[in-house]
Amino acid sequence: IIGMDADGRITEFNPAAERTFGYQKSDVLGRDLSDTIIPPDYRERHREGMRRYLAGGDARVLDRRLELQAIRNGGERFDCELTVTQNPGEPASFTGFLRDVTEIKRAAEALKDSEERFRLLADTIPNLAWMARKDGHIFWYNRRWYDYTGKTAREMDGWGWKDVHHPGELLKVLSRWQESIDTGKPFSMVFPLKGADGAFRHFLTLVNPFRDPGGEILFWFGTNTDITEQKEAEERLAALAAAEKNRAGLLSQVAGASHSINAVLSVESITRVLSEEARRILGTHIALTSLTRRDEYDKDVSAVSLSEKYSAYRDRELRPDGLSAHVCRTNQPLRLTEAEVESHPRWSGSHGGEAAPLPTRGWLGVPLIGHGGRNLGIVQLSDKRDGEFTPEDEAVLAQLAATASVGLENARLYDSLRDQDKRKDEFLATLAHELRNPLAPIRTGLQILKLSADGDQARTARDMMERQLGQMVRLVDDLMDVSRVSRGQMELLLERTTVRTVFEMAIETSRPLVEAAGHELSV
Repeated sequence: IIGMDADGRITEFNPAAERTFGYQKSDVLGRDLSDTIIPPDYRERHREGMRRYLAGGDARVLDRRLELQAIRNGGERFDCELTVTQNPGEPASFTGFLRDVTEIKRAAEALKDSEERFRLLADTIPNLAWMARKDGHIFWYNRRWYDYTGKTAREMDGWGWKDVHHPGELLKVLSRWQESIDTGKPFSMVFPLKGADGAFRHFLTLVNPFRDPGGEILFWFGTNTDITEQKEAEERLAALAAAEKNRAGLLSQVAGASHSINAVLSVESITRVLSEEARRILGTHIALTSLTRRDEYDKDVSAVSLSEKYSAYRDRELRPDGLSAHVCRTNQPLRLTEAEVESHPRWSGSHGGEAAPLPTRGWLGVPLIGHGGRNLGIVQLSDKRDGEFTPEDEAVLAQLAATASVGLENARLYDSLRDQDKRKDEFLATLAHELRNPLAPIRTGLQILKLSADGDQARTARDMMERQLGQMVRLVDDLMDVSRVSRGQMELLLERTTVRTVFEMAIETSRPLVEAAGHELSV
């Protein structure tokens, strides 16, 4: 605090003034202010201001905070603030209040330099950056933000950032951001932001509060980091994981279906299980299995599996279409979209019978192939529940078809062996009976030869034994011809004979039984 009279002479110089300017009060009292603390190049301007005020009452120099340079004892200049007031009741008396603002100005310059460096740094980092007031009002964005969004500072001021958020995510973002504003907790979230080209990219947003020593939030500082590539990579990995899981599930279902197919032995059961499992695993409404009969590919539907959507067709006669015959002839799978089916020259547009045509909505057929590449038939699917048929669908159906093909051949082989075994049993039973018949006459003839020396009786016994022996030779020959068993053939040798011979052979065969029972036989 420095007091002055109308001539500018110092009338008061307090201790703070002594410390600031390096003068003792006794050294400056009565001296002109301009000659002590005012630098030479400002002295005349100071005196002119005082004269102007005293002459006309110009108060532009009074009660105003003025920035100027002062000089210490020894010549050191420094920055200060000066406010001059007129002492109440003393028009020719003034008081000057001065403050050394050197450190303040240095701090301001340092802060300004720091801010410039911060802004330079913020504009060079790859992130979008911004600052908001305590209430969430955003007052600053870095250059990256404007470059990405294509917006101006006026458009973005405050809550303008909402315009670049995805409408479907905005409410969730606002809720999370308001929660952080209310609690003072850091904010982190991933959400899409719209670029200048109108496309959305995913950003990881991190926001932290800056607080004063008392813990009060001064402002928020946030960054948005583009993680679109990472997000897309994660989505690809998730899709791959889901596909692997789905593939594992499919393999498990295929294994279960293969077990079900192998568990049955009849052709009818195999085709039924194949149709049902193929429709269930691949999610279709229609599945048909057709078998080739004598090289005819489009005559026989062995099994049909329909969802509830087509329950009205379950009691109607269905038969394969032209595409089925084509697959059987070529022995190659065929996979078509709905449009490709309708334009395919082999598509007949109907599954035959009196039923209305079944909707197609895509078509997939895989041949049933036996040993040596022989076509056994086809399993076909149509009207998939979700989307078009895929290569993976084709691979799954091919696996099921391969399993069913083996099962069909095994079932047919089993039926053939069972039939052969039945014919063999019948053949051997008949043959055993026929072999037993000649034995009794031969045994009787031998006894006659032992007991009788009569030539006629011996001759008759020999003839009988020769006949029966010849019959046994033929039966043994039949037994040795094993191929007849597998062919189911019983060959009859036709020759002329007499009724007497037939009767004699019948009597010879039955005589031991008649005699053993004590019966009398008349011929």
